[in-house]
Amino acid sequence: MEIYWYLTAPDGHQPWTASGSRQVNYAYFQQVARAVDHLGFTGALLATGAHDPWILGAALIPYTERMKFLIAIQPGLISPTLLAKMAVTFNQFSKGRVLLNVVSGDKNTLGAYGMHLDHDARYDLSDEFLQVLRPLLNEENVSFKGEHLDIENARLALSNGGYPPPPLWFGGSSEAAQEVAAKHIDTYLSWGETPPQAAEKIARVKARADKYHRQLRYGIRLYVIVRETDELA
Repeated sequence: MEIYWYLTAPDGHQPWTASGSRQVNYAYFQQVARAVDHLGFTGALLATGAHDPWILGAALIPYTERMKFLIAIQPGLISPTLLAKMAVTFNQFSKGRVLLNVVSGDKNTLGAYGMHLDHDARYDLSDEFLQVLRPLLNEENVSFKGEHLDIENARLALSNGGYPPPPLWFGGSSEAAQEVAAKHIDTYLSWGETPPQAAEKIARVKARADKYHRQLRYGIRLYVIVRETDELA
């Protein structure tokens, strides 16, 4: 089992309230990253939050030695070629410690960035994006023409430095999301659900992956409420 922490604002005793959240700054991120690194966690998720996850992750590389950085990426907000360049650079500098969490996003959030696609179109874009990104991460040449992307003769000028290419993680419960996961993803993530619900979802994704002769890994994302006693929690 791999266990990842959550390295994203907001944070605090009751982060969903103004009075219960704490100041989250660079010094605090350094403390949390060092704790993740020293206490045996596999790594931490740098999600789409107040801070840019790439700048945050790169700034914490010197303060860690073994922690993996699971960095959120959003298809459509950046070129897959540029994203691959960023990921492979990070992979080199961190000595193979970067993973990519593919986030298709929602209409309201992405609208603020000028992207206006409905639900299924976002996953169609993710499908095309990953058809370009994955081979680039594997240091291959890519030319691709689809409905959303038109890529000509893309290839990175750098390698992963001898480390494995960054793995792809992904979450989504809809049929469109599960299809993208089955075709492209290494680790499928689910929100916290009851064991029977999680088992049912994993079985559906596994069946889809079997069609492509692929085997996925699986994870679950949970919020943990910690207090001194069960009653207080």
